[in-house]
Amino acid sequence: MYSLAVNDFFMVAHSLKGEEFGVAQNLHGATFEITTEYKVEKLNYSGVVIDVTVATEILKKVTTTLNYKNLDELKEFKKLNTTMEVLCEYIHNQISKHLSGDFEGTLKVVIKESPLAHCSYENKI
Repeated sequence: MYSLAVNDFFMVAHSLKGEEFGVAQNLHGATFEITTEYKVEKLNYSGVVIDVTVATEILKKVTTTLNYKNLDELKEFKKLNTTMEVLCEYIHNQISKHLSGDFEGTLKVVIKESPLAHCSYENKI
């Protein structure tokens, strides 16, 4: 298995619904580090997993739509709790739309909220 990863970060405001989130139920800010890892069994005709520039540009397009936004105000999250797990799946789905058949493999999205905590979502594209 081959893989290629690219990183970025984005800053958001949001609140989390549910007593289990304690003070995070209040509106607060977060800076998330994000890693997208593309995985394939075989390299493409150019000898790469995916063009690193393409992977970087797609990640930037997706994170730009979230950066400096209050997620509680975005229509795509109105009925969702914007946990890291939910954001991982959302970002995976958005990246998949941008790839439109140009990549066949698995994409893993990792969001790190601190040096001590991170989560991921991985699925085929």
